[in-house]
Amino acid sequence: MQHLNLLFRGIPEVEDSDVSSQWWADINQNAIITAPLVGNATQNSFARWQVSNGQLVSQTPDIIDINGYAWNWNNADVKYMTPSLSSDYYVVGYNPSTNNLGKVSGQNHSVTSANTTLNTNFIVNSVDYIEFNNGKYVAYNHVNGFNWGAADQVFLLDAEMPLVGDPSSATAPTNLIWAAPKGAYGPNAASAATNTNGTGDVVMAVSENGYFLYLYFMFTNGYVVGVQFDCIDI
Repeated sequence: MQHLNLLFRGIPEVEDSDVSSQWWADINQNAIITAPLVGNATQNSFARWQVSNGQLVSQTPDIIDINGYAWNWNNADVKYMTPSLSSDYYVVGYNPSTNNLGKVSGQNHSVTSANTTLNTNFIVNSVDYIEFNNGKYVAYNHVNGFNWGAADQVFLLDAEMPLVGDPSSATAPTNLIWAAPKGAYGPNAASAATNTNGTGDVVMAVSENGYFLYLYFMFTNGYVVGVQFDCIDI
């Protein structure tokens, strides 16, 4: 990836949501759908459904326990790398001992790598993964639920490099491709009501012609943002 453009920045009218679900690939063909289990003070399980040839294999999900990662209450997200039950996947979730991005083995559901725990005053709770221009990329957020401090960032990382370091620090790790300016897109920047539930979202997409990668993210009561990356080397 070479260049980036800020596509838009706007303030939506949105409602908070306690739980998010993710799916990988095309639910009209093959996909993995995940939904973290929430509601407990400490949780490390998620529900998983498989879609094969456009059909749900079973309405009863598999319940998967992750070894070496946990989240508190309703702050978690899981994203598979391929539409295979044995695929590795990424997890994020708020917990004083994690609050980071972890990569998990699809074989034994153990964390194989993770970057540095981010400031635990703030929350990580959304992740997305995509393949673009023969590269692999992962993005996740860091949400400010207070009217003080600075977070409300999204980080885009090279998924083919090890998870290391703190992408919010002044000395960025080598796998960091792009980070949203700290505090620029949250409700504090918008002079809006505090995001007391600490909610936000991150999603990526590739243009139909394959030339552009789009990174979209939002913070409740803050901004919806779109960033465009291209594969043109000039």
